[in-house]
Formats: sequence, C-alpha cells, structure tokens
Amino acid sequence: MKKLILITNLLVFGTLVPIYGQLSFNVSTGLNYSTCKVENFTSVDPSSRIGYFVGIAPIFKFHDKIQFQVDCQYSLKGYNPGNTIYLEGSEYSYTYLDIIPELNFYVLQPLSIGIGVNYGIKTDEQFKVEGDSWFKAGDGNTAVDFDYGLTAKLKFDYENLFVFMRYNWGLQDLTDLNIGLSYVEVVDADIRNRNLQIGIGYKLKVK
Repeated sequence: MKKLILITNLLVFGTLVPIYGQLSFNVSTGLNYSTCKVENFTSVDPSSRIGYFVGIAPIFKFHDKIQFQVDCQYSLKGYNPGNTIYLEGSEYSYTYLDIIPELNFYVLQPLSIGIGVNYGIKTDEQFKVEGDSWFKAGDGNTAVDFDYGLTAKLKFDYENLFVFMRYNWGLQDLTDLNIGLSYVEVVDADIRNRNLQIGIGYKLKVK
C-alpha cells in the first residue's frame, strides 16, 4: 500500500507536468509542534514537543491563483505523555517520510491557503524516560508504520522566499496497544497525530 501510494503520486505528477503550465520547486525547513489526541485512555494527558522538518516540493502552476504541489518531507514528530503515575517524564519520538499532495489557492497576492492530505511512512521510533538517553523501540514498537490525515496551510510569499504554517489532523490510530488497567479491564487506546508546522522556504524556478 505504501509503495502504491508513492508510485501513484509520482505518476500523476509526471503526467500533468508536460501537459500544463509552469513547474518550480520549493525547498523548506522549520519546526514541528507535535502532540497527539488520545481517546479511551484518560490517564494520559499529552503535551507537545518540538521537532523539525526538511522538505522539497514540486509545484505545478495551473494559473495565477491555483497551484498543485507534492511536498516530500523528512519530519520528526512525537509527544510527551504527561506526568502520570505510569509515564512520568517520558517522551516519544517518531520520524516520518511525509508525502503531502496539496492544492494552493491565492486568495489575495501574496497570501495563499492550501488544503491537502498527508501520507506518512514511519522510518524510526524512539522513547526515553526522564534522565535517560533515547532508546530505539525495536521489537517494542508502539506506533503503526503508516499514518494519514488532512492538512490546512497558510502561506505568505515575498519574491522567491516564503513563510508558512501548516496543520495536520491525523486520522490513523497510531497504536494497537491494549492497556490493562486492572485484572478485569482492558482499554483499547486510540492515539492520533496532531502537528503544527512553522516553516520558511525558497522557490526554485525551472525554465
């Protein structure tokens, strides 16, 4: 499924480029303010942690007000479970290869809004408790290998430079863990990514 999604995106973009408009590339980097939404497990009160991302995005310009892009990012996310009796001082870190097809609409030059979807392929998972070093999860992975969600973006252009904010609503339940709270009660925890990106980038034009 992961390979099929990636190949489909590349084929669609490769078909559009020779038919329409102008092509350019955006390179960008910035900060992730990531956390998660937890359901069915009130003992965890997650807070955000700071990560980073770097990305490159082919941009296809239909006309002056509409653009299509596929942002490909290396992105570090995660969350702090909060100071609970079970997880005090612990942190979770997930690294993803994110593919974000997105439509951008220029409502008022140089301001644009974007809507899209996020496909994430997990490449690494680590955790730590307070005072210890980071450990790779290995066979004890708590997050599934694939994530998906919806995105919304606000971007401001200045010549070839731009700044933007993007929010990702994760729709994939990240964990298959069943957490035992007592001898008779087992909770199926539901954890979904939430991520705010603040970034800066540069547009590379292709003639």
